[in-house]
Amino acid sequence: MRGFQAASFTLSDKTETILKNFSISYSMPSCIVLRSKIILMAAEEKNNTQIAKALGTTYSTVSIWRNHFYNSIDLIAQTEEYDGSDCEKKLSDVIKSVLSDKQRPGKEPVFTPEQIMLINELACKNPKDFGYELSCWNLASLAKEAGRQGIVESVSVASVQRFLKFAGIAPWKNRYWLNSPEKHDDPESFKKN
Repeated sequence: MRGFQAASFTLSDKTETILKNFSISYSMPSCIVLRSKIILMAAEEKNNTQIAKALGTTYSTVSIWRNHFYNSIDLIAQTEEYDGSDCEKKLSDVIKSVLSDKQRPGKEPVFTPEQIMLINELACKNPKDFGYELSCWNLASLAKEAGRQGIVESVSVASVQRFLKFAGIAPWKNRYWLNSPEKHDDPESFKKN
């Protein structure tokens, strides 16, 4: 048994209606649906263990979101006092933001969009123009040439593969109609095929 009293609060009719709508929504993110259910059950004075068991989540998840909502009660109450034409939407947005995860900074991208575009552009060129004895680019040669041209300091084969896949570029499939050697060597027989 936990040694402290869980945050206790009551919900206004407006807030309760919004939370009930969130809790049965199919278009809301599932985390907001779950958190809405947590808050509704907490307002019914259920303890965190009961809520966690009923919703199939952890005690700590219930405790965190119950306390987070409790700490935001004043903001929600102030928003409810707003008397504009869009007061219900504004209240809904505030409750949604209270139940949402905070933005996390994340890692800065290693490659700029311009570098990725230049690598993709390079993949569309003939490797023979750059001194390679290849009929088409392979990933390792493409990564090496991108570094040699100064597009990037260095790039892994996996990154090059990811850039090309996202752009839908496959230089190893260069046997298209426009680039076919048969077309240039014997145009008449190419037309017949």
